[in-house]
Amino acid sequence: MTVPRIQTEYLDEHRDWRRNQLLEVATTLVRERGVASLTMTSLAKRAGLSRTSTYEYFANSDDLIANLLFEELKTFSEKLESSIQNVIDPARRIELWIKTVVTYAVSEDHLFAKDLFSMPRLEYRKAEMFKLHSQLYSSLRRSLHDLGVRNISSMERIIGSVIQVAIQSVERGASVDAQIEETSLFILSGIEACSRSHTRISDALHE
Repeated sequence: MTVPRIQTEYLDEHRDWRRNQLLEVATTLVRERGVASLTMTSLAKRAGLSRTSTYEYFANSDDLIANLLFEELKTFSEKLESSIQNVIDPARRIELWIKTVVTYAVSEDHLFAKDLFSMPRLEYRKAEMFKLHSQLYSSLRRSLHDLGVRNISSMERIIGSVIQVAIQSVERGASVDAQIEETSLFILSGIEACSRSHTRISDALHE
């Protein structure tokens, strides 16, 4: 017997709704008790479902944790894109990207992501996580391209290292706003200096 299309669509919507509900419940559990306490049993109990029902949506606790991390990375990626939306000036886009990254890095959301990422059992989905992590830098790479940076991958790594230092300074008690301002100035000055250096070398080669 063929299942009517409207019924199939309803079932798909209900399944998506239930899956998202379970992810929200799992997020609450991790924030309250830490990722080590998250099991299919604790999820089912908090959600008011049978333990077997949760396996309709996630293969096991590792799969659940991985999906939580993916959702968090996707949310952060969307936040990065939103922060520079409709901003034309690439230098300003980089400033906003830095601000969003540093602010996120010292937030409860980042602590949540770090807790999830600490689970060694997620190695089996490392390729997916690497791809999602790389997407976090996509808007930065576009801005660097628009500024005429030649070696974007090298500049991306340098910027990542500088931001990491800023984050560590904030964790030791430095002002978030001050670190964002100083880091932005340092990075943009470095990009400008590299650009002038390339121009001088190019002019010298063509003399």
